Amino acid sequence: MKNTVLLVFATCLMSTSNAQDLSQALKLAQQGQFEAAARIYDQALQVNPDNLEALVGAAYNHSWSGKYEEAARKFEAALAIDGRNRAAMIGNGYNLAWSKRYQSAYQQFVQAERAYPNDLDAQKGLGYVNLWSGNGEAAALSFQRLCNQFPANSEYQIALAQSYLLLHRIHDAQKILERTLAASPNDTAAKELLNKTFVLPAPLELDVVSGFSQVNGLGNFSIRTVQLAASMGAKTRMFLKYDNSLASDLASFVRNNLKAQSFSGGVARFWNNKLATRLELGSRFLPEQTRMLTLSGEQSVMLPKDYTLKTGGFFATSKQVPDEWMAFLGLRIPVTSFYAVEPHFFYSKTFNFQTPDKRLMIVNQFRTSKGYEFGLGGVFGITGIRNELNQNRLAGGFVNILAPFSKWVWATINIRYENGPFDELLTVAGGLKIRFEN
Repeated sequence: MKNTVLLVFATCLMSTSNAQDLSQALKLAQQGQFEAAARIYDQALQVNPDNLEALVGAAYNHSWSGKYEEAARKFEAALAIDGRNRAAMIGNGYNLAWSKRYQSAYQQFVQAERAYPNDLDAQKGLGYVNLWSGNGEAAALSFQRLCNQFPANSEYQIALAQSYLLLHRIHDAQKILERTLAASPNDTAAKELLNKTFVLPAPLELDVVSGFSQVNGLGNFSIRTVQLAASMGAKTRMFLKYDNSLASDLASFVRNNLKAQSFSGGVARFWNNKLATRLELGSRFLPEQTRMLTLSGEQSVMLPKDYTLKTGGFFATSKQVPDEWMAFLGLRIPVTSFYAVEPHFFYSKTFNFQTPDKRLMIVNQFRTSKGYEFGLGGVFGITGIRNELNQNRLAGGFVNILAPFSKWVWATINIRYENGPFDELLTVAGGLKIRFEN
């Protein structure tokens, strides 16, 4: 996007010059040879610090290479010489936007549009600033106007689809992208964005999961979880959940056919493209009229090279039984575009165990371009209680499948086997996700 957008303005600017060295600098910058281009621009500016063409060219070169502060100084110097220089105004607007100074970028594009009424590049710049800053409504208006003017321009259609996704208008975004691909079947950007829409959370989703659990030949069938989740703006999701999975996942509960129901509510907040937080508060109802207040949370931090660090925990307290807690640390390691490894370490203490549990879980996660997911993993650990043979080792494995086979209904399948010091547990569960889109 950066090279494509700014290249138009830099080419228009440089093509008016007869200076062969500056033309060569532009070619080097286009090829990604930013240091070589910078040396030529610096030499030109040493001869004449007010060389407007060299200042703007150097600014673009720095901006393309990600040196936004250096680019800003060059753009400001150029605009101090000629405050109406179109290439400098447009380039400065994009440079400010890429450095996430969205308000300043917006003001720069407004100034450019005032200086050059109906300027296409200024209008497009305003649309992108609104899009990148998360103002989906304003971005949609800008790109809808551009699409009306240039209905065959796939760049504007893709940007309009991205604007609709900010507004959770997933179906409208899909229709635009399908139209784009009908006209240009090999448009990679449209194809990739369309595939991503199939796995985005819908504005309202209902999840229902049921399953069968068996311990040492004894089994039961039950509803495991029911969850209703809704988007509250572009970065926040709220949810309500009924959870009966504890009664199906703990061998002692399955063996004795005990109930352990939880009712909770929570929020997931995506602060930016690097940080996400999830908090959940609820009540758990155990046998013998035991009630526990529960609190859980998870923090995700997106690291370089698409690594994701996850940490969080769980705490439950009651006046009737001792407190219990769990803490975990995990890391998602992308190996290829469709495969990732996720090791997790869990450290927990339950009220009926003598010492804390320690478990290592390793997940091999596969995902197709259309959102189908297959997870295969193993669990190894030491439990907080020993059997009569003084054994406390635990081992197991699991398979998780997510199948988004339509825009409105997804299916999940979960199979888990666990062999501990007391019991052998097998759980088979399946569910549906009903998606309500705008």
